[in-house]
Amino acid sequence: MGRKIILIGMIALMLTLVAPALAEPAQRIQVTVETSGGSNIPSETHQTNGGIIHQEAIRTGNVKLTIDGQTPIVGTYSETVHITINTKTGDVVLQNSDVLTFPGGTFEGIKQTRQVTAGPTTILSIEQHAVFQGYGTFDGQKLMISMDWAQGDPTPRLYTGILLIP
Repeated sequence: MGRKIILIGMIALMLTLVAPALAEPAQRIQVTVETSGGSNIPSETHQTNGGIIHQEAIRTGNVKLTIDGQTPIVGTYSETVHITINTKTGDVVLQNSDVLTFPGGTFEGIKQTRQVTAGPTTILSIEQHAVFQGYGTFDGQKLMISMDWAQGDPTPRLYTGILLIP
């Protein structure tokens, strides 16, 4: 009796370890995401004695998702932005909580941004990376995008990446 229980337990353990390996890999589809227009509503600004500024803002605008060269899906975005500025070095780091809303579904997630500046109003480069989880029509999908922009680049709001579909 004891051997049967151990054997059944071993088989159950093996199935839980092997089943994920048998699952079909996610489909990886090339995407572009472009944001435009919108508004920027600053809410609070705090500065430390050491020259670190923290700002919070809410941004909204339009978004266009193009999946593998198909007809773009047009929607809106809303993000809460937490901005940290080191006034001594000029380093700027942003962390955004974003919601991309399209007909039938949304993508929700976090976007990390690093800016290199030359003074308080001159941005030299921007690096952004984001991971979003899909809901509604996009349920179970994961959108992973990035954007690297340098001063003079005519398309500062064009992201490229992949859409993972289980």
